[in-house]
Amino acid sequence: MSLVPHSQLRLVRVRKALEAALAAQDWQQLRSLDIELMEALDAASDDPARHPETLLTELAVIVDLYKDVVLSNDLHRRTSGI
Repeated sequence: MSLVPHSQLRLVRVRKALEAALAAQDWQQLRSLDIELMEALDAASDDPARHPETLLTELAVIVDLYKDVVLSNDLHRRTSGI
């Protein structure tokens, strides 16, 4: 049985927090979590104990999440006149 490194678990936790901030349309929290997510991604990528397949799967989820962030931001800007 192989354990997932702490760095990858942190990445998942931050991604889930970013998902929650997006659902709440909390743009300030999204900005903060964006920075934290990039730091977590760097740490997970540099971790010598990383699981490449698990990391790639999580990265695909993150890419889809950012697609949703961009689409939601565009919609928010159009509907609020920003």
